[in-house]
Amino acid sequence: MRWLRRLGQDLVEGRNLEAYLTIVIALTLGLLGAFSIIQAQVVIAVILATLGLLALSTINSRGQIGGLHAQIAALSALVEQKVLGRARADDFFLAGKPDYEAKFQSADSIYIVGCTLSRTVREYLGAFEARLREGAQLRFAVMDSTDVVTEQATLRSFGDPTPSLYHNRIKPTVDLLCILASLPELTGSIELRMLPFPPAFGLVLIDPDQADGTIYVEISSHRTLAQPRLRTRRSPGQQVVSGLPPPVPDSVGQRPRGKAKRRLRPHR
Repeated sequence: MRWLRRLGQDLVEGRNLEAYLTIVIALTLGLLGAFSIIQAQVVIAVILATLGLLALSTINSRGQIGGLHAQIAALSALVEQKVLGRARADDFFLAGKPDYEAKFQSADSIYIVGCTLSRTVREYLGAFEARLREGAQLRFAVMDSTDVVTEQATLRSFGDPTPSLYHNRIKPTVDLLCILASLPELTGSIELRMLPFPPAFGLVLIDPDQADGTIYVEISSHRTLAQPRLRTRRSPGQQVVSGLPPPVPDSVGQRPRGKAKRRLRPHR
């Protein structure tokens, strides 16, 4: 019979064992109780144990259903992506902040763009100094500290900042970079450019002209506490990093010849 074949298959595969065990216990207790062979206390104890077994089975079933729902959701997202061509944010946004310090240790060119870069310069000042002593080229770009620019940044910022907040953040960045450029025995170059606008994106370019170069894009204007980031790399056989136009002109992208510059040069 079909139900017997299903029973045998379930027993072989170890499925629904708690259900079959409950059925056996119920039939056994029913027969023993009908012929007064077993005491009522024993029947109650067995019934309570059976109820516990059923509760455990329910918990396991809910866990399996939850896992099935997660698999169905992942499959639906995959079908939507492949068939309808809709990309998910998880496909290109990074899950966390990259380990910039480890990547800076072997970089010959480091270009960084941001609104103030106050935290970035403080955090990686030691790595920048080490790369300058090894002959690397460092270029930074931050927004100008004029009232017109800082007022624009205030309107686009998360929270309720004031223009003076950006003044106080830009000045330490410039001061630290000037101190860094004045250190003795530097063989690399460091330059700073002041932008007449607050950049909507933060950029960290690590050896962008090399085959294994990487560009990290931080969407700083996104109004969340967590800053979305994505990474682009050079496509095999291509001359530019995929997803971006040629980002660096020759005057910025090429390493200087002869004696490297050691003076910080602000450009406007």
